[in-house]
Amino acid sequence: MNMMILGNCISLGASICLAASCCAKSRESAYRLQAAESGVLCVSYLVFNAWAGLITQVLSVIRNHLVVRGKYTARLMVVFTVLAVALGAAVNDRGLIGLLPVAATVQLTLCNHFCRTMVQVKLSFLVNAFQWLAFSFCIGDYVNTCTQVVVMTLCVVSLVRLNRKEKQPLASA
Repeated sequence: MNMMILGNCISLGASICLAASCCAKSRESAYRLQAAESGVLCVSYLVFNAWAGLITQVLSVIRNHLVVRGKYTARLMVVFTVLAVALGAAVNDRGLIGLLPVAATVQLTLCNHFCRTMVQVKLSFLVNAFQWLAFSFCIGDYVNTCTQVVVMTLCVVSLVRLNRKEKQPLASA
């Protein structure tokens, strides 16, 4: 029980980074915050003994730093996708539930390469949050489960605001 409490406390820090990433105004700051979230989740998944989650989050930290630095190429997208599937499947000890981090990581790995607009980035975060919500709930990471609901709400609100901003006529000088 103490490990579950510790894991949930650590997840709170990751959750704050994730929530902030959904409110970020630039692609780079969103991915910096996502990298921070992944790094903190690595520690949390060690506590939860969630090996597929740990492996995919380590890959996510590296991938997100490459995205921020503008060095994330199509070749690296393929490498990270293959690594996520191979390593995540190799360490998975939770059946289909253990494949959720793999699926979420592959989804975001592909989106990191193909998403160019903030709307696309935020939509990819929304889909990703839903996948991590399911995994977090199943491993007993209830803080992260609740946070994923909040993050999904923040993503939707942010998307609505972005949509309104894009529809506003330009103010005349």
